[in-house]
Amino acid sequence: MSELLLQEEISLFQQYHQFLQQLSSEDNNTSNQQEQIKEDYENKIIEYCTLLKTKCINNEHFQNQLKNSFILKYLINIIEIYLLNKDSINRKCLQNILQLLINSITSNELNQEYIFNETNIFKNILNLIKLEKNITFLTCLFIYNCISKNENILHFIFNNNLLMIELLDYLYETSKTKEWIYFIFKKYLNTYNHDYFFENEILLKDHFITKPLQKRILNFFEIMEQFTSEEIKNSEEQEIKKEIYLKLLKCHFYLLNENVINKIYLENNKNIELFNYFEFECLFVNLQCIANYCVLLTDELDINFKEKITIFIIKLLRLSILEKEIKSDEDDQIIKEVFLQTGLLVTNNDENNNNEEEEHENGTEMFYGYKTLLIRILANVTFKSKVIQDLIRKEEGLPLILSCCSIEDNNPYLREWGVFCVRNVCEDNPENQEYISQMKAQQVDEKTQQLLKEKGMKAEITENGKVKIVKEEHEEE
Repeated sequence: MSELLLQEEISLFQQYHQFLQQLSSEDNNTSNQQEQIKEDYENKIIEYCTLLKTKCINNEHFQNQLKNSFILKYLINIIEIYLLNKDSINRKCLQNILQLLINSITSNELNQEYIFNETNIFKNILNLIKLEKNITFLTCLFIYNCISKNENILHFIFNNNLLMIELLDYLYETSKTKEWIYFIFKKYLNTYNHDYFFENEILLKDHFITKPLQKRILNFFEIMEQFTSEEIKNSEEQEIKKEIYLKLLKCHFYLLNENVINKIYLENNKNIELFNYFEFECLFVNLQCIANYCVLLTDELDINFKEKITIFIIKLLRLSILEKEIKSDEDDQIIKEVFLQTGLLVTNNDENNNNEEEEHENGTEMFYGYKTLLIRILANVTFKSKVIQDLIRKEEGLPLILSCCSIEDNNPYLREWGVFCVRNVCEDNPENQEYISQMKAQQVDEKTQQLLKEKGMKAEITENGKVKIVKEEHEEE
């Protein structure tokens, strides 16, 4: 690009900046003539930004030219004026300015340092995120490009607890926004020399323990579920991250305790409290995260912490297994399928304002794999732990675990996890082995009988309570 053309663009950005300054200083409404001038400027800005952002790609020399010619400074000054006068924003123009800004700092630490030290863009970053969804996506991309290599910006962003928390509110603005917010949080979790907002109980109470629950808590759980699922596959770096896993697990259990546990602990014959659909969704995803942490922290979990998790999961498992029914004249708001599968009273009456447009239908998706998830957690916390093995027996959890050694359509791999849990709970524990050996079968579940019937077999309970497989006899016609 010729120096002459660059001079034309410098002049354009400078003039447009001065024009916006003049407009913002005037109290009266803009005239038709001013509106036309503004529109002409913005069309030219869009044209030039399109040309310049392409030229920036893999061209550090040109990126530096934009800085040295003060075009970067003008871009940011224009953004700041837009933020002060939101009604006058041309969205397309702002998007193109942001795209040019992003391309001008990508892999260019000098330009990143320049805008960090010489402008106020990062102090206004939260206001920029809140403008509208396409601007949110570009702002997140801008943040990620800056924190990828620049330590100063990284520390500034990651030590801004309010920014990190409020980013969660915009996770689903667009599919691209979700991707870049996840990348930001992944970098946040893999950077160790700062304080995490989820370690601060006051911040958690103020921003995550609300009535009704806000969308950000579910977004946080979903980010952590994706992060921990990836970490399980990445065995090479797990050892150095044990501390962060522990901090996250304590946060998840704290939120579980504050938002859920008090609803299912039955004291003084108190009935189980109602969950709305959103609360149940939060519980489900939080349990997925806890299951992942139990894999990542097999040997590091404090025994007291393991005991708390075990008692809670046994209560949930007992509720899911107990025989239950809903009478036809009872509250129609209860999602019957969720209740029959989990034992939790979940209603369609959703208090969460951000969730009003979602159709919950019959809730069939939200209990799928629920019981498998519970038995998976028990299997992992029980592994090589005599204390937890004995606790499960004392809490009468062994029959519950044994009842999970069957096939259920709504709980894939339940039998496999159930068998693994039995193995873990009995390993080097003669008391548990003896307890199970003395148990007598009461009945064979219908699913197993059906599978046997297809093979011409059936299961019978003998007088001593053992299961016997016999050939099914067919009456001759």
